[in-house]
Amino acid sequence: GLVRDICVHGLGLAINRAINIALQLQASSQGVLQLAANTSTVELVDDLEPEDPDEAGEHLTRTRNNSAIHIKVFYPDPQ
Repeated sequence: GLVRDICVHGLGLAINRAINIALQLQASSQGVLQLAANTSTVELVDDLEPEDPDEAGEHLTRTRNNSAIHIKVFYPDPQ
């Protein structure tokens, strides 16, 4: 059947790109498509390895937070 909605996700620096994609989809539908956006914080884990593979240094793990956006692009229910 017909797909009624999709979700566009953007993380970190890709947030602006996700917003632009959703707005372009809305504009190309002559305003028929609607948007609903939510934001969140995502916890990321970086596994760091020593630059020199011969070093016996420990692998380090770093946790950090990053912003995310989730945009539902959808056709509204017919009234």
